Amino acid sequence: MIPVFRKIRKKMADDNRPLKYARYAIGEIVLVVIGILIALQINTWNEERKSKKATLVYMDRLIDDLKSDTIMLSDHIQAAVLKNQFCKKIRKIVDQKEIILDTNDFVIKLQGVGRLLRPSVSTNTIDDLKSTGNLKLVKELEITNSIRNYYNFRFEWWFKEYTDQLVNGYLPIVVDAIPMHIHEEILSGQNISITPTAGYLGRSISNVSAEDLEFILNYLEANEDFDFQLKRITRSHLVQARLLTGLKANAVSLLDDLEQWKQLQN
Repeated sequence: MIPVFRKIRKKMADDNRPLKYARYAIGEIVLVVIGILIALQINTWNEERKSKKATLVYMDRLIDDLKSDTIMLSDHIQAAVLKNQFCKKIRKIVDQKEIILDTNDFVIKLQGVGRLLRPSVSTNTIDDLKSTGNLKLVKELEITNSIRNYYNFRFEWWFKEYTDQLVNGYLPIVVDAIPMHIHEEILSGQNISITPTAGYLGRSISNVSAEDLEFILNYLEANEDFDFQLKRITRSHLVQARLLTGLKANAVSLLDDLEQWKQLQN
């Protein structure tokens, strides 16, 4: 297109010889400016296209992470709620002599409520966004704030306390109370990839005798610290469930925001 402009401008300049060179020079300057502006505009369009494409890729990755997180958090919430309920049941059996309907299940639950699988939020995408500075690609302030609210949710302080209560408070007492041959059967079915509910709470054993049960109950009744540790983790499982429920609510809210944003881009 620029060569066409030049031909038109040259013809106009030739019609008026005294102003020929001035017009020619001015025309050259105008054409150069136009060329630069066009090039800059094209470059801007290309950069915007690349930024939009990169943003969509990141949003898709975040959406996948959040879907995975909501499933994971739901499982951990369910496990914490069940553990809270089982703790109450254990207390009724030990303190109030409630009848045990399923001996094997009671022993599984007795040790299961003291075990912990820590939830882990997917952070690969957000870490990539932060380390590369690409979080700035997200122009919508509301979405940026939702992303920060979810991934800045700090619960390390709680899990440290929660883990200590389970592993160093309650569990050692129960480990001592349960005969070794029962531990061996429980551990023989352990899978390192288990989920919170299907794992520690969903196993089954078959060799808990009446003598084993009597030994376990007598040991727990005689242990002065057991009642306190049981009460403490009963409360802590409830706190765990509520904390993770709040985190899941943030994940669901962010997931909705990202999916709505993505629809608007199409």
